[in-house]
Formats: sequence, structure tokens, C-alpha cells
Amino acid sequence: MDSLSSKNVHSLGIQARKDVADIGPLPGTGKAVYELVTRKYADPAEFDEKAADLLEQQLDRGYITEAVYASLFMLSLYPGHKILEITQRLLQENAVTSHAKFIAIAGAVRDRDHQLLKILLDQYEADSDLPAITRLLKGVVKDHLLERHRGVAKTFHQIISTFENRFPAQKGYN
Repeated sequence: MDSLSSKNVHSLGIQARKDVADIGPLPGTGKAVYELVTRKYADPAEFDEKAADLLEQQLDRGYITEAVYASLFMLSLYPGHKILEITQRLLQENAVTSHAKFIAIAGAVRDRDHQLLKILLDQYEADSDLPAITRLLKGVVKDHLLERHRGVAKTFHQIISTFENRFPAQKGYN
């Protein structure tokens, strides 16, 4: 019987091909999400638009699982109107309620509603969305959402700091 260690397995870099499909049936099987999120955007609205287009392409092909995972990941990077709308629709159409807290938090961030965000984060109990919520909140601190809203930025920083203190294991998470 051959063991894995005795096989000549090429590195992932060698295995990667340029002709990989943009969109695949399962999370991580296409390259489009990777290309979307690694590109630099001058305007967050451009990311929102391109992400929404990609999600619609996935749905048009019937790749529901890929679309759900991709939408949640994209939402954690930038809670744009289109991404949030598609994610909400996807989860509702598929009777998925497990991400309701994350969706509500993303909506509060998108709307720069610091009062609602504080309430949601104070009530939040750790679940599988904790890494995504942490990524979203860290993005808020660094991102364009507060660049033009300096008055709101300080309040958001205080709210996020309190959240990070409740979940210290996530502080170094990106």
C-alpha cells in the first residue's frame, strides 16, 4: 500500500492553473472570489458592485452553497448595500437563520448606526460568526466607512474596543 509521503505530489503553486473556472459549485473551487477580494479598490462602492455581480453569477449557475459562503465572507470585508441585500435574500430564501446576528451587525455598521451596533454587540454571544464579525469590525476601524465621518469614528472605536475586550482571543484575528 502506498503512503501519501511516498507519492510525488506537486506543490499547490505548481498545481494551480490559469484556466481554473472563475466560479465553481463549492466554496473555494473557483478563482473569482479570490481575485475579487485581493484587488485594491479606490471606491468601496466598486467592490460592492463587483461582489454583487459575482454573487448573481453564482446564483444563475445554481451554486447556492458557493454564493452563501462567498456572500458572508464578502460581507465581513465590506458591508455594502448590494452585498448585504443579496446575503439577506439568500439566507431568507434558504431558511437560514443562524447568521441573523451577523447580518444585523453588518447592517448597523453599513448604516453607521452606532447606537444599534452597541446594543447588538453588547447582546452578542459567541457563535460561528465571531471571526467574520471580528473581521468586519477591524475593517471598520481601518476602512473607508469612517474616513468621511470622523465624529462617528471615535464612538465606533469605543464600541469595538469593548467588543474586543469581551472576546480577547479574537484581538489578533484578521
